[in-house]
Amino acid sequence: MGKTISSSIRAVAVANQNEASLDAIIEEEIRLNNEKISQEFKFQGERSRIEVVVLNSKIILKEPLKKTLREEGKSNSRDFSKIARGLDLISYLIPKQIRQETWEPSAIELKDDYYESFEQYTGFWPRLWLRFAFTFRTVWVLIGCFAAMAGDRTGQAIRKLLPEVWRRHWWP
Repeated sequence: MGKTISSSIRAVAVANQNEASLDAIIEEEIRLNNEKISQEFKFQGERSRIEVVVLNSKIILKEPLKKTLREEGKSNSRDFSKIARGLDLISYLIPKQIRQETWEPSAIELKDDYYESFEQYTGFWPRLWLRFAFTFRTVWVLIGCFAAMAGDRTGQAIRKLLPEVWRRHWWP
């Protein structure tokens, strides 16, 4: 686009036989383009949402959810990352086979459900309840993994380490 404008300006200047005005016109064009670009970047940096108009259609680009939640003061943006990190760290308690069969599909479902519900409920008490509910679900899934492990060789090894009273009461 810049080349076509410059070439058309050059053609006009050559027609007028004025080389000094040609250089001045090109320098002015470059300066105006640079100012326009710097103003656009400055303007985009100041706004939290950017509106783009393409062929009479308005496209709105917004910042990521974490920044929006932090700006609005509705939530600490690290809540979801703490839950996701906790679920990943808990998986190291479980042997590889049990982890792949039971824990990982459940953990993915827990993360998805937590993220969707956390986005839907914005108040303090609903989010506190969500934290409790998802902690309870996580513990329940972890107990299920340990129950699956009880039939596994690792579970049998753990069973031998437990006192006789516990083995008779909890294990078949």
